Amino acid sequence: MGITLAIIAFAVSLASLIACVHFFLRSVEHIGITIGVRPFVVGSLIIAFGTTSPELMISIFAVLNGSPGVPIAQAVGSNIANILFVLGIASLFIRRVSATMTKQVSKIDLPFIVGSTFLYILSVWDGVVFFYEGLLLLTAFGVYVGHIFFSRDNRSYPTTTQKQLGDIVRVPRSVGMFFLTIVGIALASHLVVESLQSIAHAFSVPEGVIAVTVLAIGTSLPEIVVAVQAALRNEIELVYGSIVGANIFNLLVVVGIPALITTLYVDFAGFSLLIFVLAGALLLFVISSLSTKVRSWEGIIFILLYVLLVIQLGGILT
Repeated sequence: MGITLAIIAFAVSLASLIACVHFFLRSVEHIGITIGVRPFVVGSLIIAFGTTSPELMISIFAVLNGSPGVPIAQAVGSNIANILFVLGIASLFIRRVSATMTKQVSKIDLPFIVGSTFLYILSVWDGVVFFYEGLLLLTAFGVYVGHIFFSRDNRSYPTTTQKQLGDIVRVPRSVGMFFLTIVGIALASHLVVESLQSIAHAFSVPEGVIAVTVLAIGTSLPEIVVAVQAALRNEIELVYGSIVGANIFNLLVVVGIPALITTLYVDFAGFSLLIFVLAGALLLFVISSLSTKVRSWEGIIFILLYVLLVIQLGGILT
């Protein structure tokens, strides 16, 4: 595959992937509401699964195609993008966090996202993720899912939100759309990986570099769409819940499942910098989550920090 064709294929397949995720989200959101759970659960589990499905499929196809460095790099890159870039953009539309949301954050999501990040860092610290470490990551995710689903506070779904979102599509149509978009996501992810490998080889750039920059930003577009739409509707739980769920899913599942297939490796220099940036971004997220207000200037700072990071990565990782 020539470089021009590879770039075109990458752009088209990534756009197709995002389109499939859009319709996938419509179906899983409706299914989740039919179950009757809170917006935080819809955001942290159902929508988060939908928005991170591209990362998971790309990581699986990457290791199957002989690129074991992609899952680790994509996970850390996507998480940094979710906190600094996605939350930064959403913060431009958010004015105040309700007391209920602050309580929900402090009780459920903060301990799990901090614990997931710590577990991820321990797993990748030596630059290798083995089978047993992938199994440990997936076990931790199972604990998170169980806690969210069986928490007493998360079993009821407000009627007003159900009315807003429950009539998107009928249930049979949602189920059909769910399976069709799964197939579309799989095909588009396969094309993304193949074109990414061609571009990396053409420019003699490690695949992990592209995964942590271009691919991380591209696969974070669904999170941006969900977060902005939720912020405009003043559904703060969906904003934070989707980011929390997506980040936990990235760290535990997007790395855990590929590690069961093959041993994962860090394939580029400068990864230690990303680990420290991830820890710093997580600290900013914790502070923002516990605040009673989310100010626009904070979002601007988040976005600027992310832009500076991308510029820095462009200078040192290659």
